Amino acid sequence: MDFARRSLYIARYTFADFFDRTFKMIAHTARTTFLVSFPPYVVIAALGATLSVRLVHAAIPLAIEFDKPISSARLAPLIGPALWLLLLLLLSAAVGMFISAAVTLHVAQISSGRMRGSIAEIVASTWSRYFRPIVLQGLLKIVIFAGIFVVGFAPVILFVVLASLAANPPVTWFLIAAGAYFATIALLTWIAVLLALSSQAIVFDGDSVFGGLRRSAYLVRGNFWRLFATILLSQIIFSFSIGLVTYPIIGGAMMSHVTDLSAATNDYSGIIQSTLQMLGEAGPAYAIAGVIQAVLYQLFFPVLWSLFYIDLKVRKRDFANRRVRSRLSVRRFT
Repeated sequence: MDFARRSLYIARYTFADFFDRTFKMIAHTARTTFLVSFPPYVVIAALGATLSVRLVHAAIPLAIEFDKPISSARLAPLIGPALWLLLLLLLSAAVGMFISAAVTLHVAQISSGRMRGSIAEIVASTWSRYFRPIVLQGLLKIVIFAGIFVVGFAPVILFVVLASLAANPPVTWFLIAAGAYFATIALLTWIAVLLALSSQAIVFDGDSVFGGLRRSAYLVRGNFWRLFATILLSQIIFSFSIGLVTYPIIGGAMMSHVTDLSAATNDYSGIIQSTLQMLGEAGPAYAIAGVIQAVLYQLFFPVLWSLFYIDLKVRKRDFANRRVRSRLSVRRFT
């Protein structure tokens, strides 16, 4: 995708003004984000709260009679709500991918200087052109991360089991397990950052599933620590800001049950029952907090990653042009 030369948002950003430019772009994409994200997230949150209440009510008898043996008949009431919650979680992930792609497309239209389409056109174009490859790419990432997780943590589990069975396990077993653990975490972090901009490659440049992964790795290579610092800093700021908004909502819903928990300090089944009732009745508060968090996430992060993608493309292009000019100048004088 070609970028408009006079666009305010196309520049080689410094880290200091990057977030300022992000919020300037958010001023243009906020309406699209709210209209596309708020209705589906409200429906998902309402269904999630309903299913959570059903799951809690089904779990209360098990908590009261915790000393009885667990049987399939006692677990049967939990299976239905748990499966529906799992399906709802997968649906929420797919909806999040769709919304992120729609917001990214809006940023791409603004950055390219083209005539921006209506929200209906953005939604239709996202559904017909970008949603399927982004979902397939997300599934491929899950497979990659799951494979690394299984292979990397297998030595950790093996040596921990051997150490628990041995009378005097050698220190090297713990060192190997710790090394495998930290190496796996480092590898997962490296690959996650390396592939962080793959969905933007699909929307901005029309890449395929694998092409988006390759382009993201190409752009991030040489800018890893800059992107890693941006991800870490933005997540810290976002988590702190969201906590200021959502924690009072959830805490206010739970305060009425604090006295019930304090009165049941000597009754184990009473503590579990009061805790489950508290979680069940706080379901609407969790739903409201979840909607706020999801909408604000879609408001901020797709714009941030889109601008970072543009920034890295400009940097890589200038770097490639400088290399070409340097080679031509060398040839000219030789």
